[in-house]
Amino acid sequence: MRAGRHRTRVRGLARTLVPVLAVVLLAPVVPGVHGVPGSAAAHAATAVAAPAASAARITVPRSGSPGKVRRSWQVDGRVMAVRIKGDLVIVGGEFRNAIAPNGRRVAARNLAVFRLGNGRFVAGAVPGTDGVVRALETRGRWLWVGGYFERVGGLPRTGLAKIDLNTGRVSPGFDAGLNHGVQALARGAGGLLAGGRMTRVGGVEQSWLARLAPATGRLDEAFRPQLDGPVFALGVDKVSGRVWAGGAFEQVEGAAHDSIVALDLATGRVRGRQLARSGGDVLSLQVTSRGRRVLLADNFNVLCSWSVPTGARQWRVAAGGDVQAVRVRGSLAYFGVHGGFGGQRRAKLLVADVGTGRVRSWRPGIPDFWGIYAIDVSRRGLVAGGRITKVAGVPARGWVRLLP
Repeated sequence: MRAGRHRTRVRGLARTLVPVLAVVLLAPVVPGVHGVPGSAAAHAATAVAAPAASAARITVPRSGSPGKVRRSWQVDGRVMAVRIKGDLVIVGGEFRNAIAPNGRRVAARNLAVFRLGNGRFVAGAVPGTDGVVRALETRGRWLWVGGYFERVGGLPRTGLAKIDLNTGRVSPGFDAGLNHGVQALARGAGGLLAGGRMTRVGGVEQSWLARLAPATGRLDEAFRPQLDGPVFALGVDKVSGRVWAGGAFEQVEGAAHDSIVALDLATGRVRGRQLARSGGDVLSLQVTSRGRRVLLADNFNVLCSWSVPTGARQWRVAAGGDVQAVRVRGSLAYFGVHGGFGGQRRAKLLVADVGTGRVRSWRPGIPDFWGIYAIDVSRRGLVAGGRITKVAGVPARGWVRLLP
């Protein structure tokens, strides 16, 4: 399964550039378009709303269900990245339009914003890109977008751009000067971590993983990781001051590291206990809030939990296809697959107990083979994106939202 210096696993590595699909919502009233950049409506649409008192805590039933599938606006393609920000849902992938429940289409090229509460499209909240979007990161009014593109909102930005959510405009002062695409983003210790297939940043040789100034995109040359292959997933452990990087690499600093490594946030050097792991390319990962556990999703059809203090595997869940996304909320780990689970071909969005790995009974039916590529969850609900058309019988092209 390995050839030359890097892996050539067809199902994982080759498909990392294949965009993901859509999301669904069920609103009793037909959703409409919201917002114009710079207007009061646009600011209301993009500001992070304070949590409602009634949403202070969600009680998740024993099945693990985060709520009901709700119908909303959709997109005409695949969704590869999702992010919940207050009452906003940001989706990225490969599509050209947002689609209203009545079939009306509004231009939204590869990047779009919707309302979590009612599923409505927020017009003008973000500009379009000329290529697929693979990663999203937010802080305050700012949105960082990673992917395989060369222009965003008409400005030249290879692989990475910064957008002001209050105006819908690309930041003119942020340009990392990458030579290739980004598939993972994370914030840590005041920096922006970007992982992907780039080999140069701002004219400096820096392969696969870089730390950038969030304001300007300038390379932090003190952070110098030495990996031999691309990075597809990142997770920051604030407790230990490390970043976990997963992808399709085999060596770090000349020593064997099978697709996962923990690096110092300041220097990028290998630091602390590593995982005693051998498996497929890591497509998604999540560090638990206390930093004592790392969940890995890989293209060997497996979701695993690993102990950070010991480096040992705690549990393993095998699916019928690549495990493409994982997101933890409290004691539950929501994960997305293609190909199904436990002989059930429509089981592509699932949930497991973080402590035991036991997969719960909640499995909304998804008839589309490629399934789920991205998940985000907050106390307000869950959003998933992929190459999908329906979830639990509800139309959900590209993405779906589930609300309590």
